[in-house]
Amino acid sequence: MIIRERPAAWRLFFVLRGSILHRIKWEVATTVTISLLVTLLHGRVFETKITLTPIPFSLIGLALAIFLGFRNSTTYDRWWEGRRLWGDLVILKGSEINGG
Repeated sequence: MIIRERPAAWRLFFVLRGSILHRIKWEVATTVTISLLVTLLHGRVFETKITLTPIPFSLIGLALAIFLGFRNSTTYDRWWEGRRLWGDLVILKGSEINGG
């Protein structure tokens, strides 16, 4: 049995072998660059700063929670109906085999 040394969490964070980081490095670099530019130029280019309060994020989160709640209950209803129909089919097939 091969027992290997267990690396620390900080070292695992920087492991590149088996990572997809080399495939997405340009996308990440572009996103970071654009984010830095927007952050540095915010309020300096058009002389207008837009304040962001938590209210819009709360409203979007509430709407998303309600939407996902309805989707989840609909999905569960469909799953339960399929389970019930599958059970009826198994019981019907079993009674035919047993001569019922």
